[in-house]
Amino acid sequence: DNQGDPGFTYHVAMAKIWGLLLLRLSEATVLPFNFKAQGVAMKQYCDIVHAEILNSNVSIPAKIKNQHFQSLTQAVDNFLDAAEQMDQTISAEQSTEKDDHGDLNRLIASTERHFLRKEGLPNRKWYRHVIQAPGLEIGYGSDLYPMIWNALQQGNVSGIEEGITVTARHINLAAYHLRGHPHNEHTATKQQQLSPVQIAMLTLGSVAVLLALGAAIWGLRKPQLAESSTSNAGHSMAQLPTSELEIERIELSVNDQGNAQRISSSACYQESEQNTLVLR
Repeated sequence: DNQGDPGFTYHVAMAKIWGLLLLRLSEATVLPFNFKAQGVAMKQYCDIVHAEILNSNVSIPAKIKNQHFQSLTQAVDNFLDAAEQMDQTISAEQSTEKDDHGDLNRLIASTERHFLRKEGLPNRKWYRHVIQAPGLEIGYGSDLYPMIWNALQQGNVSGIEEGITVTARHINLAAYHLRGHPHNEHTATKQQQLSPVQIAMLTLGSVAVLLALGAAIWGLRKPQLAESSTSNAGHSMAQLPTSELEIERIELSVNDQGNAQRISSSACYQESEQNTLVLR
């Protein structure tokens, strides 16, 4: 109260912001995400970072400064195009009378995830966002395109090149997703590339494995079942709880065909000193 936030002014402001955001999201039929504004900001980030690369004292090959960096600007342009298409989709969706916008909202809500790098940022894996992250030397201030920016600060040319490649790839993934083609870089499986014949073979193989497993289990259980059947050739007993928590002893007679027939039953239980039911 005296040092970090005298009078808790910032705490109150943040509570109001988060409260308004929560109300806005909860009352929206379609999530009010503005991807076009995000794309414009990312375009500005490109200009800032590119200017830093061109004016840096680090010896960076012209190929990385120009042609390679162009892949990042193209990815941002791709995202901007997808954002404009999404704006049209949202407008069309809102003009309809349908109440369920779940599919569109799930698509919108999951777009940002594609900016996350599974391996995390270099030397700090707990940060995964490739568009912005807390700065290394500026406290809570953010770095733009942190993989590129941090590598530039360290004079790491290979890191700059890798940062451009990784960042462009994630932006393209987000753009692809935003166009209505959900894709998860980390969970995509090779099944999506299999032919129908390969899928059929895999299915048959799975069935064969299950049948073999069932046969093996039956082979292990068969001697035990035979032994149990022999020992209970006369009478066998089973205990079934009734709705009144009484336990009946049910005597079963096993006929020649192996079918059990109930011949008698009687209540058979008592309470022990520990207030538990004991069969007898």
